[in-house]
Amino acid sequence: MTMGFSLRLTERRSLLLVVDLFLVNATTLLAIYSESARRDLRFSRAYLLDMLEWFFLFSVLWLIAAFLVDVYDPRRTANLISAFASLLRAVGVSLGAYLVIYFYIATPSTLP
Repeated sequence: MTMGFSLRLTERRSLLLVVDLFLVNATTLLAIYSESARRDLRFSRAYLLDMLEWFFLFSVLWLIAAFLVDVYDPRRTANLISAFASLLRAVGVSLGAYLVIYFYIATPSTLP
């Protein structure tokens, strides 16, 4: 008797989305922490609350990029090479959007 663990398609997509958002926010936290260390600022709750908008921005950027290139398409996620290619395209789109914000919209030294 074998016990199988299987997720439905919507559950798989939801799990991928939750894990992606966790990773985006974890890397944002790491970037904010490293920026505070680089500037010799105290990493505190108050500092983190001042940077809260970046968590939202990076999450939204990722979701837009991921849905633009169909990262959560079940046909792509079933094939490792296709999933990796979609992931790289989404990273490229979100990085491009971040660089536009960094160089053309935001004021200097306000971004992590």
